[in-house]
Amino acid sequence: YKELLEQFKDEDFAAWPKIVSGDAFRMRGEAAQILQDGKQAVADLTRAADLLEDGYYRSRSLITLGGVYKDLFNDDDRAIATYGRVTSAHVGVKYYAYRQTADIYLRRNQPAKALELLEQIDLNNTGDPLGVLRSRGQALVALNRPKEAIVAYRAVLKLEGVSPAVRKELESTIESLMLTSPDLVFLAANGKSDYQVVIPDSSPSPEIGQWMARIAQLVQSAFKANGFEVDVVPEAKRVPDKPGIYLGDTAFARSNGVNVASFPDWRYVHKVVGRNVIVAGRDKPWAGNPPVNGWSGVDGHPRLGTVKAATAFLRQYVGTRFLYPTETGIEFLKTPVISVPATLDQTLTPMVQCNSGGSTPNDVYSIANNYFYPLDADGGHTWQRAIPAETYRETHPEYFALLNGKRCCTIKYNGQWLEQYCISNPDVRELFYRDMRDRADRGYEILALLQNDGFQPCQCEACQKLFGTEDWGEKIWILHRDMAERLLKERPGKRVNIGSYGPTWPPPKTFKIFPKNVIVGLTHIDTELMKEWSACSVPGGFGGYAYLWCGDYCPLSTPVEIEAAAKKYCALNVNLLGLDAFGHAYGLDGPNYYVFGRMFDDPKNNKAKDLLEEFYEGAFLEAATPMRRFFDTLYHAIQFRIDAMWSYQDVYGRTRVHGDAMKLMTIIYSPAVLKDLETHLVQAERLAVSPKVKARLALVRLEFDYARHIARVGHLWNAFNVDPDPAVRERLLQAVDAWNNFLKIM
Repeated sequence: YKELLEQFKDEDFAAWPKIVSGDAFRMRGEAAQILQDGKQAVADLTRAADLLEDGYYRSRSLITLGGVYKDLFNDDDRAIATYGRVTSAHVGVKYYAYRQTADIYLRRNQPAKALELLEQIDLNNTGDPLGVLRSRGQALVALNRPKEAIVAYRAVLKLEGVSPAVRKELESTIESLMLTSPDLVFLAANGKSDYQVVIPDSSPSPEIGQWMARIAQLVQSAFKANGFEVDVVPEAKRVPDKPGIYLGDTAFARSNGVNVASFPDWRYVHKVVGRNVIVAGRDKPWAGNPPVNGWSGVDGHPRLGTVKAATAFLRQYVGTRFLYPTETGIEFLKTPVISVPATLDQTLTPMVQCNSGGSTPNDVYSIANNYFYPLDADGGHTWQRAIPAETYRETHPEYFALLNGKRCCTIKYNGQWLEQYCISNPDVRELFYRDMRDRADRGYEILALLQNDGFQPCQCEACQKLFGTEDWGEKIWILHRDMAERLLKERPGKRVNIGSYGPTWPPPKTFKIFPKNVIVGLTHIDTELMKEWSACSVPGGFGGYAYLWCGDYCPLSTPVEIEAAAKKYCALNVNLLGLDAFGHAYGLDGPNYYVFGRMFDDPKNNKAKDLLEEFYEGAFLEAATPMRRFFDTLYHAIQFRIDAMWSYQDVYGRTRVHGDAMKLMTIIYSPAVLKDLETHLVQAERLAVSPKVKARLALVRLEFDYARHIARVGHLWNAFNVDPDPAVRERLLQAVDAWNNFLKIM
């Protein structure tokens, strides 16, 4: 820069062609600024700003000129005026001017003006999000808005590349801000806690008593992970002069207006009373009906509302994340100050009251993430359950559909007798109904009613004429409606979940008002169908069945799809959900499972983007950055498959469907994608220190290797088809052997 300035010091750039003179002044002015020659810098940068057209380089000249006024002349007024002239469409340049101006306002003790500018900066389009957020925090502190300052500082801690020194400084600042807030009740700080965890003296069942002890121990562990010791005591043995965290249906909760016994669902309460905190939901044991008609009652599960209340409390206030099933899936994030709002008084109701399928257990992970077991709801395809071919095919072949002149119970498909039905037969309809009624008598409150998978209509003459319509979807709707009306008379209070599936995807045409005991279980949701359903009256509301997962270790959805599905269910007020093939791939689908479940805590406001960050930070800690890249790569590949599948229609209106699983795997897991995924996962494995993080990465590794082996076989098979020479064939056979050996140790 010194040589440049000396060489062109006396050059009259004004005599140069206009097309280059502005840039010449700018470059000499920037060199002068770097060499701290303020007078030369002001003269040249002023001329550059006058000569250059609006755009990046004019704005760059003004930004440099503003820096000269600010840093070399300490002339804040001129600096502010100069930064204010930056009009570049390049948002990064404009935001830089905002940031510099805001720093001047902060130095001049004008935090309101600083914050006004800082809040206009989009963090995704600035090169220094850390600096912007720190300045926002400083402005908010100066304006006595500590809660918002803490949010800004915590956002800094979530950024990549924050140095240990800055992290330590901000954590200390956050702790200090929290401790000075008059709006908070502090449960633990400065390495100690005065609190006790109080549980009810008795429980409605031994099982619930065990769960209460377990969840109290979990609260205790969350505090201990942050260096705080708290005792767990039954209510009768609590220390009177110590504040408490009261779990469940305690006398203290009841005396302060929290009557969980009246809760009909998974709603729960977080309430501050003085310095005490009530955390409670309804804990109700399963009480199966006494034997009726030979049935012994359902072997059901208890409702564990306090488990939901406590896990939500720990997540929101104690930095606890429920990321996977088992203890390995629980992470206690660093929370040096544990506090709750002094005015906390919330009754919260998860949107879904049943959300299960696949391998959904009744455990802490599931309840924390709104995967609620169907406590009193029946499910599945009910026709074949009512009339199994193995039982009736020989004695009553007339119960089964006539297909191409034969009763289908004489036909085997995939080793099973084909089960399709002759629904014009009164005995068939009666058996369908009795199956539903008998399950009501066993203790189920919500009864499923759903035709077979792969439905095929009976071809007999009576079925063709049934209900005066040729539309088989309409025939099934009328049949199911009539059965629901009969159950309403014979078992009032019970509800029927009628599946909208296959031929019954569209709503009925011959009636629009359903009986008051009916829930319609939607399995296909799109805009046009929703318009049709909006014209129907469904008193029991809607249920749903989600096809978002794959039963193998190969995810087929992205968080974008997951969020969109949850919001659709929210718009329809769906509170009863079945999940197809859920829970088989926590390694590769774990982030999707987490996003889908957590969406139902607040489906209107929660976003997949934020929930993914919550998952990555909790699940992978020191290895979060490469794992974020790993899953971003995977989701981009899956989205490519989704776009290819649904964006195309042929001249007949048919979409492209990939029925070939191997072809699907090679589309998602291309060689480039496999290489990138391996790179990110290896980097994460090298960074991992925590035993829990290592265990979670091992699960990801296992499932990724499963997919990688399949994809490698697919790619080599494709190569062999292109060039079937012995060398390629040998590599293909080696890949198959490697796949088989992997399965043996998996």
